[in-house]
Amino acid sequence: MSLRECKPCVPPLFLCPISLEMMRDPVTVCTGITYDRRPIQKWLAEGHTTCPTTMCHLENHILIPNLIVRRLIQSWVQENGSGSLPASAFGSPKRDTEKQRSGDCTHAEPERVLSLLREIARGGQGVRNAAKCLGALAKERVEYRTCIDELGGTLLLVSLLSPEMHEDCEACEEVLGVLVMLAQCRGGTRQMVMEPQTLACVVWHLDRGTPCARVNAAALLESLLASDELCASVGRFPGVLQGLVKLVNEGGGVQQHRASKIAVRTLLAACLCKVNRPWAADAGAVRALVEHLTNAHPSTAERCLAIFELLCTTTEGQVAVSRHPLAIPLLVKMVLRVSPRGTEYATGTLLAICKSGPIDVLQVAMQAGAQTQMLFLLQSDGTCTPRAKRKALELLKLLHTVCCLPTVGKLVNAIHSWEQPRG
Repeated sequence: MSLRECKPCVPPLFLCPISLEMMRDPVTVCTGITYDRRPIQKWLAEGHTTCPTTMCHLENHILIPNLIVRRLIQSWVQENGSGSLPASAFGSPKRDTEKQRSGDCTHAEPERVLSLLREIARGGQGVRNAAKCLGALAKERVEYRTCIDELGGTLLLVSLLSPEMHEDCEACEEVLGVLVMLAQCRGGTRQMVMEPQTLACVVWHLDRGTPCARVNAAALLESLLASDELCASVGRFPGVLQGLVKLVNEGGGVQQHRASKIAVRTLLAACLCKVNRPWAADAGAVRALVEHLTNAHPSTAERCLAIFELLCTTTEGQVAVSRHPLAIPLLVKMVLRVSPRGTEYATGTLLAICKSGPIDVLQVAMQAGAQTQMLFLLQSDGTCTPRAKRKALELLKLLHTVCCLPTVGKLVNAIHSWEQPRG
């Protein structure tokens, strides 16, 4: 049946992108696009090696049956009629359910999940509530997440992240929330979200979505960045780092605390990949972190300081930190104030910019009280990491070499006493 002959109109999700007819045996290729089996088999038999829709290279020719789409088509046919296509043409739902019960769906009520997925596929006002209920199930038990994925729910949810859905941001925030939970335990979800069109929609919601959608988009990106294979690709995708930097300091109240916490956490995940650090510095990460660090929660402050040290392994990061008028004084202030690890990160950052920067940087550090803080750090007992003390000693030697300190005698004695082996 063609689209023109169908009354009522067949939902676009049910049409094969090749034949433009309702699918009888929907299958999914490795790019995540669903086709009717016969048209895609014919396409492959003709020697094509790309996906007809995305034109991306097909790494394999495996065709995975899309059970959820097939069941949704069957349900729609039963409710609306299909002309020459009887419901039996799509198989027995009872038989399909029994197949699913042999897997992880056994304890996850597949009928309940399937009912919600059907409601989402119908579109309209019911999408948000159905996605919200689906998210509650996914949060309740990991078996539900497995069931959603095995029933093809991931593909359905990803298909909703399209420019056409931007107007319904509240529905998209629920969809993003479900995808966050699925991406944490299902590698296939991350691959589907990595499709350029889908990732662009995630970035759109990160920048312009509702407060909750922005938080969920950041959390979804964090799941992608946790993968070593995907980290660099996500970091260089247009708008990702800029959106995270923007989220660090926007909003207010409880929602802002959650948003900034996730944004900083995701930015740290991005900066763990070396190639992302110059891009993060160019995106304004230093300015955003300086503004956020003054009132940050201790756990978030520690992550901010970790990002500072990572950024300063690059020339772009060192320049950005040394040029910000408040960065060096704030880093000095953070020593012995946040946590042992936070002290280590702050000291490492100060050492990096003082070693690479001009004399003016050393003078700013001196005026901010860096030498006094380093002395306190060396004399502290059990509250700092060995690495922090090694960094502090190196920084003190650097300051003593370049500047004539008024406390030279005290400084040298402290250095020698710390360097002596302790019995």
